[in-house]
Amino acid sequence: MADSKEKITEKLHTLPSVFVPHEIGSRQNDLISGIFLPLGDVYWNDSAGVLNEIKEISSQISSVVESLRRKTLCTIYPGLHDFFVNGCGVPETPPFQEYLKILGQFAHYMSPSCAAKAVFKIFLKWSDDLNSGKSSEDVVHFKERLSELEYTVLPTENDKWVSLHSSFGLVCWCDDEKLKKRFIKKDNIEFINFGENDDKEQEVLQTKVSGLMHSLGIPSISEVVKREAKYEGSQDNTVTVSLVNWALPYAQRYIYTVHHVKYTQTKKTVHSQLKRLQIFVADKLCYRNVIPQYGISSKKEFKCSSLLHDKALYTTPCLDSHSLFMELSRLFFNGVPDLHLANFLHLIKTMAESGLSEEQMESFILNSQKVHQIPDDEKIWSLKSVVKAKKKAGISLSWLPSSSKPGHGSSKAHVDDSKQELASGMHSSGEKDETEAPDEKIPTEMTDTNLVSGYDNYAGTSSRTSEPNPLHSMHMISGSTPGNQAATNFNPNLPHEWNNSFSVNFSERDQLHTGTPWAAQAQQTGRKGEEIAYRYFVAKYGNEALVRWVNDQSETGLPYDLLIESRGGKKEYVEVKATVSTRKDYFNLTVREWQFANEKGDGYIIAHVLLGNSNAILTQHRNPVKLCQEGHLRLLILMPNQRNEVNVSF
Repeated sequence: MADSKEKITEKLHTLPSVFVPHEIGSRQNDLISGIFLPLGDVYWNDSAGVLNEIKEISSQISSVVESLRRKTLCTIYPGLHDFFVNGCGVPETPPFQEYLKILGQFAHYMSPSCAAKAVFKIFLKWSDDLNSGKSSEDVVHFKERLSELEYTVLPTENDKWVSLHSSFGLVCWCDDEKLKKRFIKKDNIEFINFGENDDKEQEVLQTKVSGLMHSLGIPSISEVVKREAKYEGSQDNTVTVSLVNWALPYAQRYIYTVHHVKYTQTKKTVHSQLKRLQIFVADKLCYRNVIPQYGISSKKEFKCSSLLHDKALYTTPCLDSHSLFMELSRLFFNGVPDLHLANFLHLIKTMAESGLSEEQMESFILNSQKVHQIPDDEKIWSLKSVVKAKKKAGISLSWLPSSSKPGHGSSKAHVDDSKQELASGMHSSGEKDETEAPDEKIPTEMTDTNLVSGYDNYAGTSSRTSEPNPLHSMHMISGSTPGNQAATNFNPNLPHEWNNSFSVNFSERDQLHTGTPWAAQAQQTGRKGEEIAYRYFVAKYGNEALVRWVNDQSETGLPYDLLIESRGGKKEYVEVKATVSTRKDYFNLTVREWQFANEKGDGYIIAHVLLGNSNAILTQHRNPVKLCQEGHLRLLILMPNQRNEVNVSF
């Protein structure tokens, strides 16, 4: 081969040259019958595992399986990979057309429910090929075939084989189980069935296979379902307009930094949409799910506090700002909410409400969040409805509590038509903030928010596991807290009725020795505590269980930080609470975390981490709901400053 490779391979390609036995597994000295096949009819290996899947589910197409298996050279000539693949040009895996034949055999001989898993493996194989730059022309051909009435090779939940022909109605795949349940019994809609998928396969479906589905013109259920707003009454929208307009430059900075390609592609469209966006505050707000192009709608209506519908953003008087930011993020991501952007905006909002200075906030945004300022030549995003007002007055910060506004209510930032102070996403402060953190290390209050990309190196741990300590008590906190809001209010999973951040304000809580709040330091502490707990549980369980840090790359919004899964499939959920203060004998627990703890029982653990200079002390509290019931932990309800008080004489 080395001396005359070109001539030999040319000769091999001119006639059937690869011997394939009729039966695999014969001994070396046996008389073996078989056939010679051309190089183009064989392949090295079925890496997708489709043939194994088929063999398990049906004997009706066993002849097809064996025919394909005989062409798999790795089982016949296991030591000749380089010769066949690199020397002769034999493909690593079956060509696209082979899998099309398999799909045809499925539809002819098998029920959709039996073939669903094998179809999923074929689609996954094509997704990998498509992502690596292969099979793009084949996918286009497949898409064209799918539009034909008789080419029914897609298995559905109704146990039917369908194509994308209009006679089958809407054919989609499920990326939202709740939406599927609302529409699965509706006429004129078919859900593709990929079998029972575990968590890993479901993640693959959402990430890899979704790209193939998009290329084939098969939408997800969330792409086609729209939310039809229904509301009653109207109220003044000044506060909401002010908040949205204040948040837009921050959102612009975030998308410019984190999604720069999307920003450059959509900035003109987004700028135009913002100019047309209207904001309404309704007395009551709800929605129902509809699929307009097919005339399909759900009967059930759902209450909400914020909703983006067409060119309007609806809210209610009891404004849940995180919900509002989730809805606003849909505007920038083709109708899909972005949790990370909403978390970022909510974090910056709570920092502003806590009274941090402009310098502190900007330092946190640039250094901790790594969100850059946008260039001077970029147009700043803003609402058209407030542009005229800005010409006559300073920037409105009416959504802030009066004690948190720059200059205690007198904003000195003014704008012109082309450029304004919000170019950097900041408001201007008239005087130095009295709550600015000192240079010394500050005992942290915030332990359940982990949006930090950098932190100090891990310095080692010394762990302590013991019986629950009755001195560790918990808060259940509703509302917002100047000075500590980042600790108690940054939770996207709180039910709307617990998140009224505009109507309730807490005190500084000096009686609880919370220390001086500083969001950047608190973020760092929370992140470091999670890493220490992660390393502790990895060392503790070794090979007995898989420990996953769910927030390792970015904040997920889940009511736990670590997931521990044993070999037997048992799962434990760990929420980490960290502090550097030895005096702090309590930690905050969100309503969502409490609900999840109640649901999981003994499977839910709170890991309290006390950080020192060179070591850490970790205390575990398994089943905190039960511990509270037994008196080992205590619940504390914290009252707001402003409350209905009645003088009672006695």
